[in-house]
Amino acid sequence: MDHALDLAIRCQQAGDPEQAKQLYIRILEQQPDQALALRNLGIIARESGDFKLALGLSERALSLCPKRAEFHACFAIALGAAGRREEADAAFQVALRLDPNCVDALFNYGNALKARGSLREAIACFQRVLELRPNHSYARNELGSAHLSAGRLEAAAACFEKVIEERPTAFEAMSNLAVVLERQGDTARAETLLRRAIQLAPRQSFVRMNLGDLLLTANRVGEAIACLEQAARLTPGVAELQIYLGSAYAKQGRLAEALGCYRQALALEPGFAATHQIVLFALHYNPEPEPKTLAAEHRRWAERHAAPFLRPGLRHRNEPNPERKIRVGYVSGDFRQHPIAYFTAPVLAAQDGTQTEVVCYASGKPDAWTERIRRHASLWRESDGLGDAELADLIEQDQIDILVDLAGHTAGNRLLVFARKPAPVQVSWLGYSSTTGMQAMDYLIADPLVAPPEEHAPFVEQALRLPGCFLAYEIPDYAPEVAPAPCVQRGFVTYGCFNALSKVGLHVVSIWSEILRRDPTARLVMKNSTFDDEASRVFYAQQFESCGVRRERVDLVGHSPHQELLAYYSQVDIALDPFPYNGATTTCEALAMGVPVVTLRGNRFISRVGSSILHSTGLEDLVTENEAEYIDKALLLGQSASVLAEMRANMRARLAASALCDTAGFTRRLERAYRDIWRRWCSTQK
Repeated sequence: MDHALDLAIRCQQAGDPEQAKQLYIRILEQQPDQALALRNLGIIARESGDFKLALGLSERALSLCPKRAEFHACFAIALGAAGRREEADAAFQVALRLDPNCVDALFNYGNALKARGSLREAIACFQRVLELRPNHSYARNELGSAHLSAGRLEAAAACFEKVIEERPTAFEAMSNLAVVLERQGDTARAETLLRRAIQLAPRQSFVRMNLGDLLLTANRVGEAIACLEQAARLTPGVAELQIYLGSAYAKQGRLAEALGCYRQALALEPGFAATHQIVLFALHYNPEPEPKTLAAEHRRWAERHAAPFLRPGLRHRNEPNPERKIRVGYVSGDFRQHPIAYFTAPVLAAQDGTQTEVVCYASGKPDAWTERIRRHASLWRESDGLGDAELADLIEQDQIDILVDLAGHTAGNRLLVFARKPAPVQVSWLGYSSTTGMQAMDYLIADPLVAPPEEHAPFVEQALRLPGCFLAYEIPDYAPEVAPAPCVQRGFVTYGCFNALSKVGLHVVSIWSEILRRDPTARLVMKNSTFDDEASRVFYAQQFESCGVRRERVDLVGHSPHQELLAYYSQVDIALDPFPYNGATTTCEALAMGVPVVTLRGNRFISRVGSSILHSTGLEDLVTENEAEYIDKALLLGQSASVLAEMRANMRARLAASALCDTAGFTRRLERAYRDIWRRWCSTQK
């Protein structure tokens, strides 16, 4: 029996779980209380996805060896796999009390901590494993992964390089090192490493997934899609892979396929908050869901993922003085060259320092825009490397009165920080034109056009309607001079759209094609970084051709630096706003460059942004209510070169004098709104 047990263990270690399983079963038929066989059979069951059996076997093994730390660790892993996180933590802690040097417990507890964002504690666990076993390459790889999640790229790279040095076939470390190198800008070496890892492990889909992500970031979209589709064929049941593939489809504007991938990911990982958020965000590109349906979807996310973190009976220690200076915290991963920075930097610069004190919680790679925003913050906190609980604790320690989220359910958000309610008043603004679904979020900043008072706003938050528009725009000081309307010299009108293709989608292409069919002399310019990719240009040319528009009538133009992008509006007479997901920055920039924008007002916040911007600049005549009117308005506007020339000549001055560009006035209105909601909170305190 001892020989059989030894053989089973060697089979399991050699990667033959089926042979090991049969041996363990035969051993247990003879010795039902063989604890090691029970434990190891439980590990095989867990690794095959049978969590219920794994839990039963691990629990039975533990009952036979209650004083052995490694059995508690195995039971803890099974509990975690079954979704019983708190019980798993307790079991790990029992194991470490029995033996503080139990490597199994330290390593696997570190993995559990890393998975939920408790990175400092996870790093401590992995470092302790390496003190006990310096050659534990898997712990070193996970330590590197934790450093990577914390944004410590050099420390992460050192770990992965050491693993590869010790184990030259360590394809997982190669894949992880490639992620670091990509972020550091060495994409050539990153790609080489990933292709080497694929040679070593051709059936490991996560390596192909990382290669697909690298290709997507490099705008090699067609190659990325092919790579990710191949990975999905290898392992169709991996949620993260479906998310990457969906993102690649979305970048090409293939929205139905993207949403299908996201929904599949959610079905595979219903407990993963980030997956559910991607589905929520993608739904805004779909014209079909009613606003009430969208709100219900957001509430479901919040009930499942956010509500458990809201502490009952929570009392904040902030001084409830309604007239004192208010400490306002802004949380964002986009304090860099990004639309969020374009809209927030002028507002922070115009703030009244006697009324508000600004604290910024920033993440991501800094640039010149970061420094511009930092100058106007009294306190700047780098939040990279802080888990949600850790960041929430820091915000509470900083005594923030009003905490403002600038991301919503978009990439890099920290909504699970807001779920913990670290500030007495919490507000959603700018980054997400919809409800967060969270009871912990008190207000959503809107305006009377995106959220009309006579409608029942489909928000969980209370709509905080600012007079005028919910945002303000500042014309960049580096914006080129407005060029003459190109139709005057050319004798034909050129329509244009510089929005992301995920906002456009194939239905909007069919509407634009109708405009071009009805005016056979007109042309269209689409400008977006995705068109640096030849496969994407071919794909869109084919879509227009399938709608009856020859490809030579549509210019598909790739990336330019921001100043050059603004200058490219010299090629456009009329901008076409996508729908149902309107542009915001692109609409403002088109107007700044003298180009009128035709928009379609829809039934939700995100499809009314164009309407709000145009009303704020006195251009409400360019707002339409349905697709037929949208087509007619675009064609009518394109019939008169003289009208377009006059509009263009006066547009920037009109914009600069409008309420939309009155940043100081907007900031005073925003500060009054902050004061009002602060007074409301103070009035509720005993």
